[in-house]
Amino acid sequence: MTAQSGDLGRARSAPWPLLHPGLVALVSSVVTCVGLVAVVVGLTERSGLAQAGMLGEFWNTALVLVGAAMFVGALPTALGFAGASCATQRELWPGVLGGFVAVLVTLAVVGLVLPVQGAA
Repeated sequence: MTAQSGDLGRARSAPWPLLHPGLVALVSSVVTCVGLVAVVVGLTERSGLAQAGMLGEFWNTALVLVGAAMFVGALPTALGFAGASCATQRELWPGVLGGFVAVLVTLAVVGLVLPVQGAA
């Protein structure tokens, strides 16, 4: 059986992220960076919370938790879609750029966290 011009039964489109893996990798790497910055800002502001009260501590904790969730969720997504972009040759430059940024962020986090944990 062949598809006719009016036959739409089998014509399903793929989800948008699968059609644009490079853009998803780039956006995910930006979300990874924003999450990391939120965690760092939240942890550095923790020292000045003595006069802020409970509401300030709540917002600071929320900032750290949301930033950590963004970082943990977006980092594997950026790396995965960067690999998909390279494998499919779709939107190659945003995929490579997104993967490169995600790898640099990973190396920076590992380079900063491991020496601090080793000294403790």
